[in-house]
Amino acid sequence: MDYFYYKLDKKKRQEWKNLANEMECKYFEEKQKRDYCDNFKTFQRGLNWECWNLIEGQNQGCNIAVMECFDESWTDEILPNFTACLLTKENLSLPSCYLRDKAFNFTFLKREVIMKKIKFENDTLFSNRFIVMTEDNNTQEMFSDSVRAEFIKHKEKKVVFESRGNQILLSQDGDVNIEKVRSIAKSAYHILNILQEYSPVQI
Repeated sequence: MDYFYYKLDKKKRQEWKNLANEMECKYFEEKQKRDYCDNFKTFQRGLNWECWNLIEGQNQGCNIAVMECFDESWTDEILPNFTACLLTKENLSLPSCYLRDKAFNFTFLKREVIMKKIKFENDTLFSNRFIVMTEDNNTQEMFSDSVRAEFIKHKEKKVVFESRGNQILLSQDGDVNIEKVRSIAKSAYHILNILQEYSPVQI
């Protein structure tokens, strides 16, 4: 059985390496920690998140990091994990906000108490599926019809989204195949492009 999982892991790492080559970025196979993750609430849910597969570089005018992360502090045999895409864009200035699927458990609540919840009364489909919280006053305007529609596409995928200044982070919980990794990165770029066209702050 160990050999079976070894083969699966080797196959996954090769797929990540191939994706990095396609994106003309670097691939890191060993466990990694990155300081740029510390500012995001996504990485504050566990005690010891580490990247087991990591792609970094420049792509489509952005600094990009695509990562598969596991919480090493977990005591169960199956470690909690998520896959995330972090995009950094020069001259972008977005409010700090945090969106999550309501399907998540409530381990987030302690950190959410200090944030203000935004309601979208005219979009019940979006409001019934997601919670949006912010530290700024101009976040609601950022979630235009097209931005909310993009998240609705992911309504069954336990998505988490964060924006902070010139960065956005889009993540999906659970084990995902390489095609879904591509899909997460593609969606992150799509959301970023929308936010560049429509934003309540100067870009």
